Amino acid sequence: MESPNAVQIRAKLLAFYQEHAPEELAQDLHKVDNLLARVVGGPPTNVGGMMVGGVLWTEAELFEKLVSKYCHPEEKEEVLPDER
Repeated sequence: MESPNAVQIRAKLLAFYQEHAPEELAQDLHKVDNLLARVVGGPPTNVGGMMVGGVLWTEAELFEKLVSKYCHPEEKEEVLPDER
C-alpha cells in the first residue's frame, strides 16, 4: 500500500479524520490504513468490527460514506475529492 495513489489517498483520509473526527483516530490508530486497504486492496483488516479483505469501495464511494457519516450536508462539495 505504498503506491503513489495509496500515499495520496492515505493523506486525504488523515486530513479528513483530523478535521472531522479526530477522536476516531485517537481510538483506532489503524483506522486510516484499514480503510485504505479496502480501496487499494490489501490483506484482511478490521472495518467496523468485521474482518474484510480485498477491495470494497472506490475512493469516491469511501469518501461519500465518510461525508455522510461525519459532515453536514452543506460541507459535501468542499470535502469530497475530485473524481478526475
